[in-house]
Amino acid sequence: MNLLKTSRETLLKPLQAVAGIIERRHTLPILSNVLLAGDAGRLAFVATDIEIEISAAAAAEAQGADGKSLTVGARKLLDILRALPETDVQLTLANKKLTVQAGRSRFNLQTLSAEEYPTVTQAQFSADFSLPAATTSAFG
Repeated sequence: MNLLKTSRETLLKPLQAVAGIIERRHTLPILSNVLLAGDAGRLAFVATDIEIEISAAAAAEAQGADGKSLTVGARKLLDILRALPETDVQLTLANKKLTVQAGRSRFNLQTLSAEEYPTVTQAQFSADFSLPAATTSAFG
Protein backbone atom coordinates (compact mmCIF):
# COMPACT_ATOMS: atom_id res chain seq x y z
CA MET A 1 0.00 0.00 0.00
CA ASN A 2 1.41 3.37 -1.01
CA LEU A 3 1.62 5.67 1.99
CA LEU A 4 3.06 8.85 0.57
CA LYS A 5 5.40 10.43 -1.90
CA THR A 6 7.14 13.65 -0.90
CA SER A 7 10.53 15.34 -0.92
CA ARG A 8 13.34 14.02 1.24
CA GLU A 9 13.54 17.31 3.19
CA THR A 10 9.86 17.14 4.12
CA LEU A 11 10.52 13.87 5.97
CA LEU A 12 14.02 14.63 7.20
CA LYS A 13 13.36 17.84 9.18
CA PRO A 14 10.65 16.53 11.56
CA LEU A 15 12.46 13.21 11.97
CA GLN A 16 15.65 15.02 13.01
CA ALA A 17 13.63 17.07 15.50
CA VAL A 18 12.25 14.04 17.34
CA ALA A 19 15.14 11.59 16.96
CA GLY A 20 17.29 13.40 19.53
CA ILE A 21 15.69 11.67 22.51
CA ILE A 22 15.94 8.17 21.06
CA GLU A 23 18.80 6.28 22.63
CA ARG A 24 20.66 3.54 20.81
CA ARG A 25 20.10 0.84 23.42
CA HIS A 26 16.84 0.25 25.24
CA THR A 27 15.38 -2.55 27.29
CA LEU A 28 12.22 -2.18 25.18
CA PRO A 29 13.03 -2.48 21.45
CA ILE A 30 10.03 -0.34 20.46
CA LEU A 31 11.63 2.68 22.16
CA SER A 32 14.22 2.71 19.38
CA ASN A 33 11.39 3.38 16.95
CA VAL A 34 9.56 6.49 15.89
CA LEU A 35 5.78 6.49 15.51
CA LEU A 36 4.57 7.67 12.09
CA ALA A 37 0.89 8.60 11.90
CA GLY A 38 -0.84 9.92 8.81
CA ASP A 39 -3.77 12.25 9.32
CA ALA A 40 -5.55 14.90 7.21
CA GLY A 41 -2.74 15.90 4.85
CA ARG A 42 0.06 15.64 7.39
CA LEU A 43 2.43 13.03 8.73
CA ALA A 44 3.16 13.10 12.46
CA PHE A 45 6.45 11.88 13.95
CA VAL A 46 6.41 10.91 17.64
CA ALA A 47 9.37 9.74 19.75
CA THR A 48 9.51 8.90 23.44
CA ASP A 49 11.89 7.60 26.08
CA ILE A 50 8.97 6.90 28.49
CA GLU A 51 9.65 10.11 30.45
CA ILE A 52 9.60 12.61 27.58
CA GLU A 53 7.59 12.60 24.37
CA ILE A 54 8.41 14.80 21.38
CA SER A 55 6.25 15.19 18.30
CA ALA A 56 6.68 17.00 15.01
CA ALA A 57 4.66 17.00 11.82
CA ALA A 58 5.23 17.39 8.10
CA ALA A 59 2.67 18.60 5.62
CA ALA A 60 2.48 15.76 3.13
CA GLU A 61 -0.25 14.47 0.88
CA ALA A 62 -0.45 10.95 2.22
CA GLN A 63 -2.45 8.98 -0.33
CA GLY A 64 -2.92 5.84 1.75
CA ALA A 65 -1.64 7.02 5.11
CA ASP A 66 -4.74 8.80 6.44
CA GLY A 67 -5.66 7.07 9.66
CA LYS A 68 -2.69 4.71 9.39
CA SER A 69 0.12 4.53 11.91
CA LEU A 70 3.22 2.40 12.34
CA THR A 71 6.56 2.44 14.08
CA VAL A 72 9.92 2.07 12.40
CA GLY A 73 13.55 2.23 13.56
CA ALA A 74 14.28 5.94 13.95
CA ARG A 75 18.07 5.86 13.51
CA LYS A 76 17.89 3.62 10.45
CA LEU A 77 15.26 5.79 8.78
CA LEU A 78 17.22 8.92 9.66
CA ASP A 79 20.46 7.48 8.26
CA ILE A 80 18.71 6.42 5.04
CA LEU A 81 17.09 9.82 4.50
CA ARG A 82 20.37 11.62 5.17
CA ALA A 83 22.20 9.44 2.63
CA LEU A 84 19.65 9.91 -0.14
CA PRO A 85 20.06 12.69 -2.71
CA GLU A 86 17.59 15.58 -2.62
CA THR A 87 14.77 13.94 -4.52
CA ASP A 88 11.28 12.61 -3.99
CA VAL A 89 10.92 9.74 -1.54
CA GLN A 90 8.13 7.21 -1.67
CA LEU A 91 7.03 5.25 1.41
CA THR A 92 5.18 1.96 0.87
CA LEU A 93 3.91 -0.51 3.48
CA ALA A 94 3.56 -4.22 2.72
CA ASN A 95 3.84 -7.31 4.96
CA LYS A 96 4.88 -5.27 8.02
CA LYS A 97 7.80 -3.78 6.09
CA LEU A 98 8.21 -0.12 5.22
CA THR A 99 9.85 0.38 1.84
CA VAL A 100 11.71 3.66 1.36
CA GLN A 101 12.31 4.30 -2.32
CA ALA A 102 14.08 7.19 -4.02
CA GLY A 103 15.28 6.92 -7.58
CA ARG A 104 16.89 3.51 -7.99
CA SER A 105 17.51 3.12 -4.25
CA ARG A 106 15.18 0.92 -2.23
CA PHE A 107 15.32 0.08 1.48
CA ASN A 108 13.09 -2.28 3.46
CA LEU A 109 12.65 -1.57 7.17
CA GLN A 110 10.92 -3.78 9.71
CA THR A 111 7.94 -2.15 11.45
CA LEU A 112 6.26 -2.75 14.78
CA SER A 113 2.63 -2.20 15.64
CA ALA A 114 1.63 1.35 16.57
CA GLU A 115 -0.72 -0.02 19.25
CA GLU A 116 2.31 -1.24 21.23
CA TYR A 117 4.01 2.18 21.16
CA PRO A 118 4.00 3.78 24.62
CA THR A 119 2.61 7.27 24.91
CA VAL A 120 3.17 9.75 27.70
CA THR A 121 -0.13 10.71 29.22
CA GLN A 122 -0.67 14.37 29.88
CA ALA A 123 -1.75 15.15 33.38
CA GLN A 124 -5.13 16.77 33.63
CA PHE A 125 -4.53 18.87 36.72
CA SER A 126 -6.22 22.02 37.78
CA ALA A 127 -6.47 23.71 41.14
CA ASP A 128 -8.19 26.82 42.37
CA PHE A 129 -6.93 28.65 45.41
CA SER A 130 -6.91 32.13 46.84
CA LEU A 131 -4.60 34.06 49.11
CA PRO A 132 -5.53 36.93 51.38
CA ALA A 133 -4.23 40.34 50.25
CA ALA A 134 -1.97 40.64 53.30
CA THR A 135 -0.16 37.43 52.29
CA THR A 136 0.45 38.50 48.69
CA SER A 137 1.95 41.87 49.67
CA ALA A 138 4.87 40.07 51.35
CA PHE A 139 5.93 38.84 47.87
CA GLY A 140 5.44 42.07 46.03
